[in-house]
Amino acid sequence: MVLNACYSERQAEAIVKHIPHVIGMKKAIGDAAAIEFAVAFYDALGAGKSIEFAYKLACNAIQWAGIPEHLTPVLKLKNSSIINK
Repeated sequence: MVLNACYSERQAEAIVKHIPHVIGMKKAIGDAAAIEFAVAFYDALGAGKSIEFAYKLACNAIQWAGIPEHLTPVLKLKNSSIINK
């Protein structure tokens, strides 16, 4: 599940108790960064890549676009800690 909304990390922490993967945002995220993230994330999933790969690619896509919000998305894994660049 992707919570592509500002300050959604806490919601992601609650939801990940019930499903394997949740992506939330640590803080506010601009429209351009959110779009870059979503396009790259879903492109990678559509190409058959893993959620973890898609997440990392999407964070990199934000950075490649010259947007300084690549550390805003955070991937939560059920029964695990955070994956964050």
